Amino acid sequence: MARDRSLSSSSFSIMSSAGEEDGQGSALLVDGVAAPEEGRGDERAFRDSSLQRGGSSGRVQRDWSGRSGRSGRGGSNGGSSSFSYSSFWNAYFDCDCALLSRPLSLLLLVLWASGIIIFLVAIGETLRTRLPLIARNGTSTGVTVEPLESMAFPAITVCNVVKKVPLQESYCGSYGGEKACPERHVPKGRPNCISYNSGTGRAQVIAKKHGLADSVMLVLRLQLDKYPASARFSGVHVQLHSQCSHTDGTCPSELSASLISAPGAARFFRISKVAHHYNNGSQTEHFEAKDSDAGDHNFEAMFGPRKDTVVLVFYYATLSQLLIRELPKYSWLNLGAEMGGIMGLLFGVGIVNVTTWLLKACFLGKHSLRHGLT
Repeated sequence: MARDRSLSSSSFSIMSSAGEEDGQGSALLVDGVAAPEEGRGDERAFRDSSLQRGGSSGRVQRDWSGRSGRSGRGGSNGGSSSFSYSSFWNAYFDCDCALLSRPLSLLLLVLWASGIIIFLVAIGETLRTRLPLIARNGTSTGVTVEPLESMAFPAITVCNVVKKVPLQESYCGSYGGEKACPERHVPKGRPNCISYNSGTGRAQVIAKKHGLADSVMLVLRLQLDKYPASARFSGVHVQLHSQCSHTDGTCPSELSASLISAPGAARFFRISKVAHHYNNGSQTEHFEAKDSDAGDHNFEAMFGPRKDTVVLVFYYATLSQLLIRELPKYSWLNLGAEMGGIMGLLFGVGIVNVTTWLLKACFLGKHSLRHGLT
């Protein structure tokens, strides 16, 4: 008995009942409930059953000395030998104020409060600087190289530098002779031009290999005998463009051509394709070319008079296109990602954690939110 009483001194107290003065002996009080007078050997069982009565008689608290005690609402201190701050707050203010009696919990509270203040300041600064960027609808550019298995040749428009003097075709095919000539026509209002592989709805020449293995070769006569005496140059303008219609004026003008070829030598044009994708969903494409020439050995025997003949060879340098995408400079998605990054940096949480806490608070009450955070 003496040993059991000493072990339970932090939770139980033996007090003399009011009837002791009348000679009725003493009674064992456990959390304000009198134990049976006889059967003191059942004290341990009675004490254990009292501990199982959870929140009805009080909470288990820990005082500054590290011992456990039980306190009821407005009741005694459970026989503890030292003062319990937690019991004091719970008894008189009816709240769980363990944070005020635990240094570690108090430090954690200060840490969280500081994190919330820093978070609010950072979010305010982010909104102040980023919202104007979204309002201005600024754009940025993303550039990628997209490999392709095959590529359609661009439309090729070749024009005599002297207007009203038509070109005469001597050969149309490929460098190796295995590819047929593309469809061609003389654009309306431009008699000095021939357009190859051009026009909407027409079959296009497809390149499945890069280099001269898959190319388009043209041999054209300038007809110098029809040049006026005032002509200063001889040769052709070369335009590489997307499919268009010369009738409705969607094709580029003749003088917008950036490639010029002179007669008397074979000119080789290495083509590269650039595609543009814009924010509004529209797309455009343009073609660039670098030219080089070859020697004129046996030129007249193979192609014709040197001063009156141009030889043009077109091929892709690589089967890939340069894709340029127009992107929003700053979007709502960027803003959300930046705010989420700040929240994750300070609290180590994400939108799933915050949503879970809010749902628990709505369905299980505010106490579940408090315990979830601590």
